[in-house]
Amino acid sequence: MNNRSLTRISHTRTARLIVHCIIASYVGLAHSTASPTYAADVDLSSQRIGALASAGDLDAVRIDDERLGRTSLAILERHGRLQRPALSPDQVLEETIENRLLAKHAQARFSDSELFPERRVGFSPEAVVEARLLSLLHAVFGEELKTGYQMDAGSNLSKVILNYSLPNRSQLLVALGEAPTATLAVDEASHNRAAEWILIRYRLPGGKDGILTLDDIYRLQNVQGRLALHQLDVDFLADQARNRLAALVTLNWAARRLGDAPLAELRRSVADHEYAHAVANHLGVGESLHDGSAYLDRLASEASQTEIEAWYDSHRDQFRYIKRVRARHIRLDDESQADRVASDLLDDGSNFSQLARLHSQAPDREIGGQLGWLARKEDSTWLEDLAFALPLHRNGRPARAPGLEHNRPRWEIIRVDDHEVADYSRTSETVRYQAARAIAEMKAKSNFTELRKRLRLNAKVRTFVHSEGT
Repeated sequence: MNNRSLTRISHTRTARLIVHCIIASYVGLAHSTASPTYAADVDLSSQRIGALASAGDLDAVRIDDERLGRTSLAILERHGRLQRPALSPDQVLEETIENRLLAKHAQARFSDSELFPERRVGFSPEAVVEARLLSLLHAVFGEELKTGYQMDAGSNLSKVILNYSLPNRSQLLVALGEAPTATLAVDEASHNRAAEWILIRYRLPGGKDGILTLDDIYRLQNVQGRLALHQLDVDFLADQARNRLAALVTLNWAARRLGDAPLAELRRSVADHEYAHAVANHLGVGESLHDGSAYLDRLASEASQTEIEAWYDSHRDQFRYIKRVRARHIRLDDESQADRVASDLLDDGSNFSQLARLHSQAPDREIGGQLGWLARKEDSTWLEDLAFALPLHRNGRPARAPGLEHNRPRWEIIRVDDHEVADYSRTSETVRYQAARAIAEMKAKSNFTELRKRLRLNAKVRTFVHSEGT
């Protein structure tokens, strides 16, 4: 056993079990107005949750003959209210149902690589789901879980570790081999070698023995974590192994506290949430479209000229641009002086020309810094670009010009006194792109709304009335 690494094990690490994952609210995708029959005054204390579990965990809802018990639903509600205090039991139930239906649809229609394109460099969906499940358990059970963890794990996880063996840098290189791709994904032979290196043998409360291998830890990493392992960062490996064991201890506590079935239902519900959000993103209506949407691109490419022109006619205000501006400026070669002049300017601009004559270093100082009308053009200067970026009738803050003039920096203060607005031509590429995109987003939202309605209409959903006493 590597005592140097083992002594750093601490139960406080459970607060950051998978430190790279974003801790997010579980409930929140669906916003249905349906009203299933679910009691609004359910007691959400941990004692009540325990009572529900010990009473046999009666059904709360069946979705296409798949059950969700009252214990797991009560936990979902308690967690949801931590994020959104006004959340009602009916909302939690309805969102849980819709997430399940969307998740099943997503898994039937799309591959994980389509739904989770970031998986190549990010965490696997399974790792994200487990991180969110652990976060949920910590949020709901708080001090009770911390106390239970301490009792189960002991100091430095000493109660659960049977054997601990950390490879050195040379052994780690032999096990993983060279990373062959940009995503640092190793081949199956490397996975097999890594699986042979047992990092930790453990025994969880209740007598369940298990092992953690190098491959187990490798598969949990995103590209940054894999890079750290390929850089032979043994300390990082030790941290990740301890974090993983801490997670297993926590899940073991939850299984004994709630029962295996409610914990499995919670994991399934968290996974449903991830898949529901993923399919929303895939279909162009999600909140995380950083990499764009092929579906939106296709809908945009299918927009007809007739649709584009109709959109243009009904949204003319969206297709206006500033054709030219009339502006004045003050050029200064000292930042502190620029700040002083800016502070002396009156909001209405009435003394702008006066201060330009007094302080500006530009040739047009004698005419009050008048730039005249500046037209928008492809080869515009930095000063012209700045003028077009400023609001009308406002004194701009001093801006340092790029480069040097006569080997000295310069600062510009600009005021836009007037501008001329024009409409893009209905046949312009700008109109076509923006209108087609807007049409695509409108169709995507409509299609997704119809999908949600269709899934709910075709689903067999039974909810069960219950109260605090049942």
